[in-house]
Amino acid sequence: GYKELKPLVNKVREQKKEIQNYMDDLEEERNTIRIVIDTISDGIILLNDDQEIVDYNVQIGHIFRKSSDIRFRKVAVLYHDEDWLRAIGMAYQKDGCHDYTMTIEDKPYRASMAHTELADGSTGLLIVLHDLTATYAAEKMRREFSANVSHELKTPLTSISGFAEMIANGMYQNEADVKLFGSRIFEESRRMMALIETIMHLSKIEENQTTITWKPVNLGRAASYAAELIEPQANARQVTICTDTEPLYVYGNPSLLSELVMNCVDNSVKYNKEGGQVTVSVHPEGEDKICLTVTDTGIGIPKEKQERIFERFYRADESRNKSTGGSGLGLAICKHIVAQHKGTISVESVEGEGTTIRVILPRMSDTDVEREEAAAGDRSGKSRRGRARRAVSGEDQKGGEESVLSGDQEQEAEKRQKGRQR
Repeated sequence: GYKELKPLVNKVREQKKEIQNYMDDLEEERNTIRIVIDTISDGIILLNDDQEIVDYNVQIGHIFRKSSDIRFRKVAVLYHDEDWLRAIGMAYQKDGCHDYTMTIEDKPYRASMAHTELADGSTGLLIVLHDLTATYAAEKMRREFSANVSHELKTPLTSISGFAEMIANGMYQNEADVKLFGSRIFEESRRMMALIETIMHLSKIEENQTTITWKPVNLGRAASYAAELIEPQANARQVTICTDTEPLYVYGNPSLLSELVMNCVDNSVKYNKEGGQVTVSVHPEGEDKICLTVTDTGIGIPKEKQERIFERFYRADESRNKSTGGSGLGLAICKHIVAQHKGTISVESVEGEGTTIRVILPRMSDTDVEREEAAAGDRSGKSRRGRARRAVSGEDQKGGEESVLSGDQEQEAEKRQKGRQR
């Protein structure tokens, strides 16, 4: 044969293999880019200079509810709205990025449009559609929060101003009246301070969780302890608290988890009937979860109000809250505590029969608990040796005192419960 052509044939084969590898790499890169673009929650559209759709991601199909391929069709086919089409036309004529707010299927979107160069060198238009539903909802919540805080603070301030004015203008008959007015001012001031402290506490819980100390927490023990603390309050209302718990562990913050249980139990006692019952239980849920339930036989929550009870300042029963002194923040705090611990909280209620608050949290395995406790023991040993060295040298006495005080979670829980009883 043609032996002299063999080197050339081999060279062609090598080049063919290289070209195939190059094409495979390009295809892989193209698929990767497509996966990234389709994963983005925003809708993306690329138009050419004739306002035809060159490409788009899957989110656009969901937003405009289009299942068929619309590539190289006019953008008006996607959404025929004169204002929208006019905004696109203006974006072609002007440099820079242009924003246009629109409503599609009753949902608000912001369309950001900017020039881009296409593969053939012509000028195209890139449109990114961002869903504003969450932004609008957050803004609405901020406005409602501001209005609610103003309203909650105005009520005690009005009382304080009124009684102070009566004293200032001599509108009293004897010293007993002055003491009465003074006591009213004191009570309203204390109520206002308690509200402010609760708001600040809620804000702290919402802050970055890197400031929170995490450790294994026996949720069953925390639930039983919370029930013991609230028992005097329950006895005063002739409500019985029953506990059914198991020693199950959550990796979390002891103070926050204690507050979670106490808020739930406290609510169940406050909104119960005379002679009613509250049942607190902690049991396994599946293979790696814990279920905390607080069930009462109280007044219940109307079905149309159940979705909103975890909102700040929301009260299902205004008249009941006035008599119990509720601020409407307890369950909002519970919601944020559960979120910090990667769990879920829900409510089931029948008006006139009772309510069940159900919390699902990640459960630590026995191995994880032993590992964490061993690591904590090592840290504690090092800390004690460090304090001993500082004590010998006479340094950091104050630091040692603070470390002991910061670990006393029971005192903190009792302090908060006393605040509730007042």
